[in-house]
Amino acid sequence: MGWDVDVRPSLHSDTTSMLTAFSNAFFLDAPFNVAIFSISQRFQIVNGTSSLGAEIRLLPFTCATLIGSIISSMIAGKAKVSPIYLVIAASCLQMIGFSLLSTLSVVKHISTAQYGYEVIAGFEVGINISTLVLMTPFSVPKRDQGMFTTHNTRFHSH
Repeated sequence: MGWDVDVRPSLHSDTTSMLTAFSNAFFLDAPFNVAIFSISQRFQIVNGTSSLGAEIRLLPFTCATLIGSIISSMIAGKAKVSPIYLVIAASCLQMIGFSLLSTLSVVKHISTAQYGYEVIAGFEVGINISTLVLMTPFSVPKRDQGMFTTHNTRFHSH
């Protein structure tokens, strides 16, 4: 008396879709989550600010992420730019922004350049987040789109 029903989600039966889902979610959220924690910790540990002060100083990054998301959606929709070009350009600029953040000196004084570097990195992270989410219907088969979108949202919320 066993169960003869296969209850596995269809996404797991297609290796390419599964790898696309996991790699998209990983590359979508890793830079954002790491930046949120590391920039905040840098303000607290290196610059000696309180946790509230660190989070307030993180606002340039988070606001730039929001603005980047809005602008990339408008560019992809109205200018008819292929999303992959947005992802490539934003990824290159994102590397520049995070590289600039890594060049900051380890002194207690907070440099104004640090806020500019946060804006550069945050803007490009925002472009990548919204563009990769918009690419979901084109990344996986129609039957897996619901599961892929749910997986992406679930991974992003943690």
